[in-house]
Amino acid sequence: LCRPLNPSCESCFLTAFCQAWKQRKVHDFPRRKAKKPLIGRYFHYYLMYVPGHVPRFWIRRRSTRDIWRNMYEWPMIESSDAVAPHTSFSAGVAAGPMFDETSPDVRHFVNQSADKALLNFLEKSSLLHWTATRLKDTQLLSHQRIQGFLYVVRIDSTEPPLPGAEWVLSSAAGFEQRAKPRLIDRFFKTINWNSLP
Repeated sequence: LCRPLNPSCESCFLTAFCQAWKQRKVHDFPRRKAKKPLIGRYFHYYLMYVPGHVPRFWIRRRSTRDIWRNMYEWPMIESSDAVAPHTSFSAGVAAGPMFDETSPDVRHFVNQSADKALLNFLEKSSLLHWTATRLKDTQLLSHQRIQGFLYVVRIDSTEPPLPGAEWVLSSAAGFEQRAKPRLIDRFFKTINWNSLP
């Protein structure tokens, strides 16, 4: 009976006791709880693939305690805004510093050990060949808006890109069978695996 838009007060047996009815404020009740503001998160994924007849790329299983626990992902850096962790990227071999170490955002990454290791690898490795591919997508959760960015990077090595994590080389067919976050799944479905540089 107590509905915010069309209350049925005339047929309610509690009107004699109802303060909202007596004060003519029935449209103010029941009060809705204020929605929590959406938290913005920014995930920068690096699809590091090893070229070949069947391209393979590095993945790992998430071990953090969140909704994506035990799902597989590409190397990722979370940032405080949509600006790429590296200042620029272009096709060809990475040359010179790719990161603006004076940027407050990059200093934020460097304070996180996993992100620092990935930044160092991306900046210093001569094995990387950056493509001009940067894809963007958004996933809305009940309390978070996640913007994801995907950078495609060719890596001329079958050695794991980072220490301290259980990295696995996977083909597209193998990765398709694994559990992954929806954002990664959408990125995965947009990639033309036959046209990787």
